[in-house]
Amino acid sequence: MKLRILFFCVVLCGLACGPARVDTSTDKTMKATLKEAKESLPKDKQKQFDRAVEILTDAEMNLLPDNATEATMMVALKKRANVNEHMKTVLDGKSGEEILTEARRITEKLERRQMERLRTLKKKAQERLDDLAKVEILNCRYYIEKKRYQIARPVLEFFVKNGSSRPVDSITVSAILGTPGRELPWIKDDVKIYVFGGLVQGGQRKCEIRPNAFSGWWDKSIPKNATLTAAIKTVDEIRPPGSPIYVFTEKDENHLKELEAKYGK
Repeated sequence: MKLRILFFCVVLCGLACGPARVDTSTDKTMKATLKEAKESLPKDKQKQFDRAVEILTDAEMNLLPDNATEATMMVALKKRANVNEHMKTVLDGKSGEEILTEARRITEKLERRQMERLRTLKKKAQERLDDLAKVEILNCRYYIEKKRYQIARPVLEFFVKNGSSRPVDSITVSAILGTPGRELPWIKDDVKIYVFGGLVQGGQRKCEIRPNAFSGWWDKSIPKNATLTAAIKTVDEIRPPGSPIYVFTEKDENHLKELEAKYGK
């Protein structure tokens, strides 16, 4: 009989001494038990606790699928707007360790989703660049324009062809003006060519640039036989309002590498 009583005492003591759990029955008990749950953790994990609570509170909103309907988003926003009640729902009954574990699970899910988004962005950005690479400078030349009653001025003439599937708005080229036998170019400059009205797929256009009078293109020592060469650096397409532009930056690349190192390719 004494052994039975001792056994039940041990069980009851074990239950009473279990991990501290969050009780959200009132604001006062929630505040007190959140503190207890945090302080029940080892010191190194206590530093993670507040952020873990934030992750759980924001999880429903952050885990919405990319194709979530407006109605679904509004429901999540309304819940998130009432932070106190929402916290009670997601934290009630959880121990400090359970909150950290759940936060790690949510974080991994979000990071894996971000990894897939970055992979998709990288693919679409490369497809865009490959397409815009089909824009060509068919020919270009430098000449001095002479008109009656006007000062002679330099003109850069470019013949552009759009072999891409996108309407083109402007092109930035690296323009070099040189002469045979001269090692150094007279001018090396980035020039932006605006295609007024846009250039549709398969279209060709002659575009003329008349440089600023204070630029090096007006240098009187440039010989008449100077030749112009141009290499395309960037192409800007015309996009419908609100349509996405796929650009994959160095920052995106570094972030993707970090995620792939963590979760695998």
